[in-house]
Amino acid sequence: DWSDQPKLGQSNGRRGKRRAILEIYDLSRHNAFIKSLSNELLHLHAFKVGTISSCSREILLRKRQKKVPTSEDLQNLAGFEAKPTRQYRDGNDSWEDAYWRTLCGDVWRVGFDDQGFSVYQKIGPDGRLVYQNWCLYMSGVNISGDSEMRETVLFHQIARRTTHNRKFFVSTEGFLGLGPLDMCPGDELYLFQGARVPFVLRKCSLSDELPRGTLSLPAQRFTLIGNCYVHGIMFGEIYDKRDIVFEDIILA
Repeated sequence: DWSDQPKLGQSNGRRGKRRAILEIYDLSRHNAFIKSLSNELLHLHAFKVGTISSCSREILLRKRQKKVPTSEDLQNLAGFEAKPTRQYRDGNDSWEDAYWRTLCGDVWRVGFDDQGFSVYQKIGPDGRLVYQNWCLYMSGVNISGDSEMRETVLFHQIARRTTHNRKFFVSTEGFLGLGPLDMCPGDELYLFQGARVPFVLRKCSLSDELPRGTLSLPAQRFTLIGNCYVHGIMFGEIYDKRDIVFEDIILA
């Protein structure tokens, strides 16, 4: 149920706070199409963004402990020669900019609503300086200036929420993103018609047990691994650069 909202108490944890961040993404430019075929099968319209080629270990961010892959690490993971100025897949960012924007989900907290919940928007170019201060902070350097320190701590909080129980991944098409711990190379990235964020899916093998009478379904069958962040498409940019043609898929 994509209209489901968490209860107030469920919004206080890191997962609930990350959900508030997910609300600002804008991939839902079409009405949702969902058809239940049985208690175990959903028929959806979806668009394939790419395939995961490699992924990191679980991201762990703790105060003054940098246990997160760097931009250079991820370029090596993707099979690139590490270069700070390497152009990212979308043609707008350098790979380093794509990296720090992915780390914070490309968002910044701009205030609070009437109920005291955080309000986010897309982070601006000034975020690069905040990220650089955060790198110093994580390496043990004290940040001078109260304003700079507050921004550094806020970046750290957003990055922790965004990367909690996540891995970095790189797709075969050169997209960088964050996804569930259960994902692995070969899993596929899809947009669902009507959904705000992309999802990681895994093809069902021919040996997977399926409900009786469903073997003749015309659409490809997948298992849902979880939602994800794919840098460069989260605010609808993909609709401006590609013709989106949705296909029928089955979630089993």
